[in-house]
Amino acid sequence: MKNYLSFTILSLTFLFLQSCSSDDSSSELKDDRELRVEFVNLNDSLEQFDFFSVAIAFVTENESDEVNMTPSNYDSFVNEGTLRSYGYSYDTLQPTYEFNTNQKVKNASLSVGVTRGLNSLTKETIYGINVYADDDLEYSFILEIEEGEEIVQKNYNIDY
Repeated sequence: MKNYLSFTILSLTFLFLQSCSSDDSSSELKDDRELRVEFVNLNDSLEQFDFFSVAIAFVTENESDEVNMTPSNYDSFVNEGTLRSYGYSYDTLQPTYEFNTNQKVKNASLSVGVTRGLNSLTKETIYGINVYADDDLEYSFILEIEEGEEIVQKNYNIDY
């Protein structure tokens, strides 16, 4: 599963770099704001899920910015110029998670992956995902896994 997380973080970093280097004016860097991502349980039987991974990528103001990301127990980290990417993985799912940059950053991307055992392959709603810029709710997403799927991976661009 650690390989899955490494692949997820590399993919997210690549996609994020592509979006930042695009000539499209909609992908220009926005104002700096503190990023907080909250996962809220929407499922009564989280024990059916085997693995949960989260990768968060964002841009800092300059190359020397140190980010005090919480939680601090990340599994992998990318530090390329002003780009930062943090990856987290968990063997069991908890009712809530919260990830915070604890400082102002620019555009961000979020990648989420969940796997489950073969014994339950119905469509399931797993988490509500709330994305805050400073303390303002900017985005809300619902993470679902479709019928017959063992793995769900979703990528979200966070443009605030």
